[in-house]
Amino acid sequence: MYYEFLNDKELLGLVLKESKESITDDLFREFENLPNLLFNSTAEELVQIKGIGQKKAQQLLAIKEIIKRLNAYTWVKNKYKRRNYWN
Repeated sequence: MYYEFLNDKELLGLVLKESKESITDDLFREFENLPNLLFNSTAEELVQIKGIGQKKAQQLLAIKEIIKRLNAYTWVKNKYKRRNYWN
C-alpha cells in the first residue's frame, strides 16, 4: 500500500482499523484537521465522538506521544540521534 497517497481521513481510518468513514468524518468535523485532532484533543473529548471508545481514544493519544518522541531526534551522519537540549 502507498500510504503517502492516502488523505488524512483514509490514513486515520487505517490506523484505527475503521472502514466506516463516518467516524473519521465526525473526528474531522469536530477537530477540523489532523494536527488539531492529535495535539488539541483529550480522551474525554474523543470519547464524545460516536464510535470512539476508550481504546480508540488511547490509540490516538499514543500516536501523539510517538510524534512528540520522534521530534526529539535529529538526522546526523546517516542515522538518528536524540537531541541533547542541555548542551
